[in-house]
Amino acid sequence: MKNAIKVGEKIKILSISKELLCKLPDDETSELKTMIGEIHEVIEIEEWGGVWVEKEIVGDSENQVSYHKLCLAPEEIEKIV
Repeated sequence: MKNAIKVGEKIKILSISKELLCKLPDDETSELKTMIGEIHEVIEIEEWGGVWVEKEIVGDSENQVSYHKLCLAPEEIEKIV
C-alpha cells in the first residue's frame, strides 16, 4: 500500500472478505456488514499488513452491547486523509 497506515489513523472499510463472512453466524455477518462504508480508527497493524478495527454495537436495549474486532486486508480499506 503506497500510503502506509498507522495506528490511530482513520480508514474507510470498502469490503469484508466473503471467506470470513461465510464462516460466521447470520446475525454476526449482518452486524459486520454494517461496517462497510463506515470510517473507523485503526487499533492495530499486523506484521503482514492486516489492519484491525473495532466497532461497538448496541442491541435493542442499552444492556445489549457487543464489540466486533475485524482484521482487514489492505485492499479492503481506504485511508482517510
